[in-house]
Amino acid sequence: MKTIESDPGDFAGSREAPRAPAQKTERTAVRYLPAVIPVPLGLTTSFIVRDHSVLLVDTGNPGDETAILAAVKKAGISPDEVSLILVTHSHPNNYGSADALRELTGAPVAVHEADADAMRPGFDGLRLPARIIPRGEAPATLQDG
Repeated sequence: MKTIESDPGDFAGSREAPRAPAQKTERTAVRYLPAVIPVPLGLTTSFIVRDHSVLLVDTGNPGDETAILAAVKKAGISPDEVSLILVTHSHPNNYGSADALRELTGAPVAVHEADADAMRPGFDGLRLPARIIPRGEAPATLQDG
């Protein structure tokens, strides 16, 4: 902490005695961080975020709901405490167990509107990011030479 020292001559003509600068008390900010519990699922990872409520982030491949619910229970969380299932994007390894977990927990599934249409019919093949292959263009294929 830096203090400012004043010269008594600075207060010439003032009838008040010079005062020492006010001492500032330093407070340490306490920030509450939610608990983030990774759930490794082979090539992908789901996350349990425990804060004021419980959030599941991504749901792995179809059939991963058993491993995710086991991790939820191991963390001392009841399946009905899950308040939201968040799918980050429409790759099957991110939304594969969303429907099963919705049924098992009663929690709604949230997804960005740009991915919702792709997820509604379920798995229909590998999705490629639009920035790599612009929409409307077919991916290049290898041809026998």
